[in-house]
Amino acid sequence: MPIATVGIPTGPMLLPTAATCPARKKKLLPIVLWFVTSATWLSTGNRGNPQRWSTRCALTANGPAMSLDPPRYGTARYGVARYTSASTTGGVKKRMAKIALKLDRLSVNDKIEKGRRGITAAGSTEGVAVLGTPAPAEVAALLGATNGLETARDDKVTADNNAKTATQVQLAAEQAFDEAYAAYGRVGQTKTGGDPVKIGAIGMDVAGVPTPLGPMPAPQGLVATMSELAGCVDLMCEPVKGAKMYIWQVCSDPMTEANWRQVDVNTASKMTVTGLTSGTKYWFRVAVKASGAQGPWSDPAQKMAP
Repeated sequence: MPIATVGIPTGPMLLPTAATCPARKKKLLPIVLWFVTSATWLSTGNRGNPQRWSTRCALTANGPAMSLDPPRYGTARYGVARYTSASTTGGVKKRMAKIALKLDRLSVNDKIEKGRRGITAAGSTEGVAVLGTPAPAEVAALLGATNGLETARDDKVTADNNAKTATQVQLAAEQAFDEAYAAYGRVGQTKTGGDPVKIGAIGMDVAGVPTPLGPMPAPQGLVATMSELAGCVDLMCEPVKGAKMYIWQVCSDPMTEANWRQVDVNTASKMTVTGLTSGTKYWFRVAVKASGAQGPWSDPAQKMAP
């Protein structure tokens, strides 16, 4: 907002005197007071007035009178003072803002969206006004990188879906095998009449005869896939013969052993981890336990929570 300023005369300012104004001498003091009051009013109460204005201190027989003159800046003559609201704004150095990237905690989908938003903005009227024509080479590079990341994401989603489908097919085949083998065992039990020799002859194991297992090995083939639910990851490993329980652990930083935490203990070689933070990468591992001590941990599997 412009601030009213008082014009500075280029020469000495002459106030009305008895010699320069033949009016009554006793009128001189009110004239001087009016002049000072007008200048004070201008510098304080008239700051919101956008128009330039001037006053003339004229000595008349009846005292001072005010008249509007065409604006003249920085002049004074014989009791005439001219003022203007024009002013110059002092140069203030603005603090330069910095661009925040904020990429370290973004998921792949968020990064793609961020890249698309930047590319769209660069092609807008406002963006062209800032970046200029032709656009900097970095705009085309951002477009290529965004397209590449989007393609890689789509390929990964396809691969994950294929892996999940293959897992479901394997689980269904495993269940069908278990049912068929159980049915064969029932027939064998009838045909052998419980004779251990005949049971061995049909390739079946005799119940009640413990088979020494030895130390439990580390589970093999641990696979982690994204679940259809947010914050959930499906885990599956190859079954371990003789295992009585499976111990599952997860962490977001596998370099420190203390970061691993247990999420479940069950009797199956598969489970679903819940309560994960979407967009965060996690590592998973599993170990088995029989009647003795726990076996070694499997190789970790890594997956980002959906």
